[in-house]
Parts: sequence; C-alpha cells; structure tokens
Amino acid sequence: MPHLQGIDRNQTLQFPPRLDEYISVENPVRFLDVFVDQLDLQAIGFSRGQMLLTMCELQSMGSTS
Repeated sequence: MPHLQGIDRNQTLQFPPRLDEYISVENPVRFLDVFVDQLDLQAIGFSRGQMLLTMCELQSMGSTS
C-alpha cells in the first residue's frame, strides 16, 4: 500500500477556502445575497439560470417608438 501524504501545514494558499471569507460582515453585498435568495426567479422570467427574454426583446420593450 502506497504511503499517503497530507498537505504541508506551512504551505500558504493563494485564496481563502471560501469567497465568503473575503467579504466583511458589514458589507452591503450580504443583504443583496439574502434578498436575491428570497426572490422567486421563475416568476420573474429566469429559467435554469438564464433569462427567458433576450436582450433584443428587452430593448424593444423599453423603446418609445
């Protein structure tokens, strides 16, 4: 059976294990994260992470012509 080696305890990481560790507790992005999590994304046109309307459709809806 081969010998298993763990990670060197003195090795530094370029990034923290989680992106969340970069964001302070007081940062407003935490509010936005909670707010967006509460939205019913399917009800407002998102499906599987994509918007149902294309950019052209959105632009035509916003035009005054």
